[in-house]
Amino acid sequence: MPDPERQLSPEVVERLVKRPPSRPGETVGGLRFTRGIDSGNSRVWICHPESEPGAGIVVKQFNRTTKTTGQPSAAEREFRILRSLEEQLRRLPTLHVPHAILYLGDHGAIVTREVTGDRADSFLVQRFRRFPLSVRASAFREAERLCVTIGEWLRGFHAVDRLDLTDLGERVLEQRLTERYEAAERRIPERGLSLQEHLPVIRAYFTRSIPRCGNAPTVLHHPDLSPQNMIRAPDGLYVLDLSEVGYGHPLEDAAFFWAYLETLKLSPLTDRRRVTRCQTAFLYAATGEADLPPFWQRWGMFMRLSYLTRSREQAGKLRGMQLLRRNMVRRNLKDWLISQPWERE
Repeated sequence: MPDPERQLSPEVVERLVKRPPSRPGETVGGLRFTRGIDSGNSRVWICHPESEPGAGIVVKQFNRTTKTTGQPSAAEREFRILRSLEEQLRRLPTLHVPHAILYLGDHGAIVTREVTGDRADSFLVQRFRRFPLSVRASAFREAERLCVTIGEWLRGFHAVDRLDLTDLGERVLEQRLTERYEAAERRIPERGLSLQEHLPVIRAYFTRSIPRCGNAPTVLHHPDLSPQNMIRAPDGLYVLDLSEVGYGHPLEDAAFFWAYLETLKLSPLTDRRRVTRCQTAFLYAATGEADLPPFWQRWGMFMRLSYLTRSREQAGKLRGMQLLRRNMVRRNLKDWLISQPWERE
């Protein structure tokens, strides 16, 4: 397999981030620019060395380059997390994170090896559709296998030793859950969602329920464990976007992915029975249990709604059918949350 690291140097990457290419095909220091992504929080350039066809690198520059005193920058943090996780996941040969190559502290950038394959969200959505009937059985088996693999990745992730990052801190779990709930509640009004009249009863439910979860052991936590951040590659499953990894409850990540699948069931185009079977297969692989407690179902759906609109939409990068689909999913999520018996335990 071609190795893009052999001709890569910090000087070449510095040239790229100082004067980013604007058109596919442009060359910077022997790197041919393929495409770019601006998420609002970071800019990404995907490039291929001219002398190594097929071998790509990903340059990711964070918009937040300043450090809090004594704490790593966002770029340094993700670089260190990737290096540590890659080493500790070696015992699981089909479960991966991107290989970290370079860290450029002065530019708030990291370089990783490109991961190619099927993005998990597109892969699952296509295989959960009701039609065409001729491919439903085989497609469902593929989707179920992927959900099991995601559950296995999560179990392996939770088994990883503590990461050497001082900013992860050791705050008590109850405090972490409370902070995450409050941040999610603040995001929802910003998105223009008409949940305001229901928030008092939702807030009361989480306020009285969170302390009951505070005695669980903490594990590594990926705050956005959704299929948009997963690649199904020939050598296994890769999970991306690890800059915000922290510590959390053992069921937080499982609840977030469960909520993604539950959201698919709210679409009339989806085979709900088969998605339910995949939820069960995922949960069993991730947690050893076949179902998710009601608290964590509601937590996952609330967090899913709060995360659904991110900086891409704020920057006007979602338009047309993309924005229409996003609004439809939001409405379905909101209706699901409103229908819950929040006043009951």
